[in-house]
Amino acid sequence: MANIEQIRHSLAHILAAVVKKQYPRAKLGIGPAIENGFYYDFDFSDGEVPAPDDLARLEKGMFSIVNKKVAFAQETLSPAEAKNYFKDEPYKLELIDELEDSSFESEKSRIGMPDETDCGMMCRRV
Repeated sequence: MANIEQIRHSLAHILAAVVKKQYPRAKLGIGPAIENGFYYDFDFSDGEVPAPDDLARLEKGMFSIVNKKVAFAQETLSPAEAKNYFKDEPYKLELIDELEDSSFESEKSRIGMPDETDCGMMCRRV
């Protein structure tokens, strides 16, 4: 992964951490780096939904994490461990099932969890 892709990937994780902290009932989808930035899919159907005015607060939370130079730690989990950890994240469970059903052995070992600001997320290392 090129440096800019790593930065975008990390920013997607930071956004997810901030959203989960401010909207704990939000469900995490995926958050890949893309050609001109990154995005993250969230499901807010089970709780409070951010309004456009909340974007500045989310951005401030992201800057706070970046400015603290919070380190990313990654722990590789087995599919069973990952399912237990993400038991309340239905979209992550779907991804784990997809990886587990994959015929590629290497993909099974790519279930990982960067854990920044006490908010674990699933990350497929590439």
